Amino acid sequence: MNIEILDCTLRDGGYINNWGFGEKNIRSLISKLTEAKINIIECGFLTSKPSNEDFSLFDSMEALAECIYPKSSHSTYVAMLQFGDDEIKVEKISEHKEEFIDGIRIIFHEQDLFKAIETGKKLKEKGYKIFLQPMKTRDYKNDDLIDLIKEVNGLEPHAFYIVDTFGSMYKKDLLQLFSLVDSNLKEDIKIGFHSHNNLQLSFSNAQELMNYETDREIIIDSSVSGMGRGAGNLPTEILARYVNDNFQNSYKISRLLNIYDEHLSAFFDRTPWGYSLPYFLSASHNCHPDYATHLWNKQNISVETIDTLLGQIPNDKKSVYDKAFIENLYSSFNLQLV
Repeated sequence: MNIEILDCTLRDGGYINNWGFGEKNIRSLISKLTEAKINIIECGFLTSKPSNEDFSLFDSMEALAECIYPKSSHSTYVAMLQFGDDEIKVEKISEHKEEFIDGIRIIFHEQDLFKAIETGKKLKEKGYKIFLQPMKTRDYKNDDLIDLIKEVNGLEPHAFYIVDTFGSMYKKDLLQLFSLVDSNLKEDIKIGFHSHNNLQLSFSNAQELMNYETDREIIIDSSVSGMGRGAGNLPTEILARYVNDNFQNSYKISRLLNIYDEHLSAFFDRTPWGYSLPYFLSASHNCHPDYATHLWNKQNISVETIDTLLGQIPNDKKSVYDKAFIENLYSSFNLQLV
């Protein structure tokens, strides 16, 4: 099995500092990830907002290219495109050039499948590697996921992902999904895994995936020190050490540790990430974490009560955060106690 690590510190980690890493930090972080021999480096988000050199948010390939110079042939450089208010239009993305990033990750909700496929097709024609990432992959019914994979096979992207959006997957959930995807996806398409560490299972799940019997090439996402919103992500340095020890790779762990020392520790001091009860509770109920943090921030209800309220959220409300809904649920619960 061939294992590749994709580091998403500058993108997923940006939820901690609103992507304001600073220009020198962005350039240095990418350079050090390259020196660490990380296979795929995610440089940030593609967005319609005007670029600011201090943020890992980019409105053009030209702006992004300045951060990755000089490129290394040993690493692949990517950025993420997400549909929504700040979505960058395909027409605004230049044809691929050697100095640009190599690939684009498209993350999408189930209802945006055909938009994602069409967008992927246009970007592939422009010369970019395409990574397709269906959010909340666990929530797909088997038949719907197989139908999705049929569409993916038609596009033939570089990679197709299993995304644990709410960090709620156990080993059995991941392996069932991987088996289904592996059995139906074209052989030359890589399978990626993006997790969140809400249940502290990101590393153990990654190990299960790496030990799975398959000839498929696997990509596993991580961030330095697990930097990411709430409970954070799988730490790149832990994953890299494991791959070095078990698959005879040669990632340079010291460069990853230096990234934390020089570029991330100050952010952690201001806004720590890591295990938290709100994110544990949201993962336990497979719902959007903002529901849990909204209730937690009230500071006048017990953890047990938060758990009870999250358990009352219907399935059709779990995926997308609705502030008015959770506030009404909270108010109704209080009335019942009067």
